[in-house]
Amino acid sequence: MTTLIWLHEDALREHHPIFDHVDNDYKVFFIWDNNYFKQVDYGYNRLQFIYEAMSDLPFDIYSGTITDVITTLADTFQSTTILVPETPNQTIKEKLSVLNKKLTITYIPDDDFIPKSSHIVEKRFFRFWDKIKKKAFL
Repeated sequence: MTTLIWLHEDALREHHPIFDHVDNDYKVFFIWDNNYFKQVDYGYNRLQFIYEAMSDLPFDIYSGTITDVITTLADTFQSTTILVPETPNQTIKEKLSVLNKKLTITYIPDDDFIPKSSHIVEKRFFRFWDKIKKKAFL
């Protein structure tokens, strides 16, 4: 059976930790869902960025609603499992919760953007950023 991997807009890169959780037989895809993008109120610039980022990756882009595309792919590849990069996006989680009866959904956490440091506590982002920006670009 093929494991499905849905790369949503919060994880558009080729070397995500999600790929450490699969064997040889997997199908990676992105879903272009206009209804979802309207629901989360993405503007033109953000949509252009998402499309260009996904176009540079070696994965397929499917057009349609999230649940319909995933259901079709699960049937086509006889999949019972889908791996999804962890996200704080509640709309994505709600859409996937509909598929719980058909698929086992596993959320895979991402690597930290910068190493966590408990000694840096700032109320303002830019004060925090000034302290950690050198580490962030290493």
